[in-house]
Amino acid sequence: MKIKILSFIKDKNVQTLILINGILLFFLTYITCVSLQVDGYSLSEVVFLTLLPGVYCFVLILATYPYFINKHRKSNFSNSLPLIHKFFQVLIVFVLSTLFYFVLDILIFNVDKSISYDFAISLLKIPSENNLQSHEIEEYANEPFSIQTGMITFSIGFIAVLLSLLFIKKDGGLLKDRY
Repeated sequence: MKIKILSFIKDKNVQTLILINGILLFFLTYITCVSLQVDGYSLSEVVFLTLLPGVYCFVLILATYPYFINKHRKSNFSNSLPLIHKFFQVLIVFVLSTLFYFVLDILIFNVDKSISYDFAISLLKIPSENNLQSHEIEEYANEPFSIQTGMITFSIGFIAVLLSLLFIKKDGGLLKDRY
């Protein structure tokens, strides 16, 4: 099983998929955050930004996973190479893509902390009945944006992973050659 997983990760299609999803998720989120940050985050924008990486992750998964993973499966199936179960394939790609997104965000956070700080400070606009103390917000502001929204991103992304399984066939069948 370990050899199958390593073989899967070393596949060019899989590596491309991981890079595409990680980079696109980061840049789409970053560009949106920067464009909304110009005039300060409103309460509705704070709520929107909480869901934003998850929504981008959802769309990217459903747009890219079936193509690249079916391409990998079709290649391995036609060459009689061993395959790991498609659930593990999409889960591995999801975890590695998300980790790549987190790494990119943490790197940018070390250069520019303004997005995370402004996002956390905007949370102070939420009524005090939520019992958030200012020191809790300050601690929260010291985390990268991807970490601040990570649980929701991961949850929405996992739902997309499960949906993408519907489009990934055993033999890569969605990619029929048309002649």
